[in-house]
Amino acid sequence: MRCRQGTMTIPFSPWKGSGTWPTPAGFERMDRYPRGKNYRRSSPVHREIYLSDPRKTAASKLRTILRFRIEPA
Repeated sequence: MRCRQGTMTIPFSPWKGSGTWPTPAGFERMDRYPRGKNYRRSSPVHREIYLSDPRKTAASKLRTILRFRIEPA
């Protein structure tokens, strides 16, 4: 099995659709981290993993993991 590298973050702000997330500045911050370690994004595609249930959680407390793959620069 091949090991793949990636980076992820958990924004502590409401889900998309609320008008506050995800922001271009948030994605830029995610892109800076691997560049500082001599990596780059291997694709413009990102994944979102929803941690909260919008039926049971207030909009201000909804959480999502953002994840994308990286490769050596």
